[in-house]
Amino acid sequence: ISVYLQPGTETVQGRELTQRIDQLPGVAKTEFIDADTALEDFRRNSGLDAALDFLPENPLPSVILVEPPLQLPHAELMNLVTQLKSYQLVDSVQMDMAWLERLQAILDLSERLIWVLGILLALAILLVVGNTIRLAIAARVDEIRVVKLVGGTDAWVRRPFLYTGLWYGMVGGLLAWLLLILCWVLLQGPVSQLAELYGSGFTLKPLSAGAAMILLLAAMLLGWLGAWWSVSRHLGEIEP
Repeated sequence: ISVYLQPGTETVQGRELTQRIDQLPGVAKTEFIDADTALEDFRRNSGLDAALDFLPENPLPSVILVEPPLQLPHAELMNLVTQLKSYQLVDSVQMDMAWLERLQAILDLSERLIWVLGILLALAILLVVGNTIRLAIAARVDEIRVVKLVGGTDAWVRRPFLYTGLWYGMVGGLLAWLLLILCWVLLQGPVSQLAELYGSGFTLKPLSAGAAMILLLAAMLLGWLGAWWSVSRHLGEIEP
């Protein structure tokens, strides 16, 4: 959101207003650009140095760039714009609402795709672990029959396969964590360069310790569920 101040606004007044706006609940970040800095940026990027030298005074106003949180609801965003317009030093407020709506739609679509992809990958883990456990059961059919002959219960026979599923899940989770670290190492440089070209300070961050632990536990749970599903399905078919 670009907040244009009235012509002749002092730099001190602009900075004080920037601090007040920065304390509003619907504001994530603010940046104050005084009129002289705005003119220098325009001179550097437009190539109109000779024409600007003929101007009797600086025609550009001071600007406050206001960045709201990414998931701020539309109603609260409009209330923020109304509140910014109410300040005495503010001349006009400009915001590209159409671009913001497109961005929000893209974010919603991306989030939905991530959920769909995550569910498909979770199902793939269940099927892969289940098939692996099924092969392990097939290789130990005679041993399972002997155990049942001597009084072994299905729960006792099922236990080592469940432990195997947990191990498979833990190994898969560790491999996924290592792949994420590798992707972060390979992509952080190009992403930072691309963000700088658009004047953004966006940077990729590695997976936090809490998120890595959740990833590992989720992988172990999926491995255990895949093993339990496979053992429950095939163990009853083996009779002494």
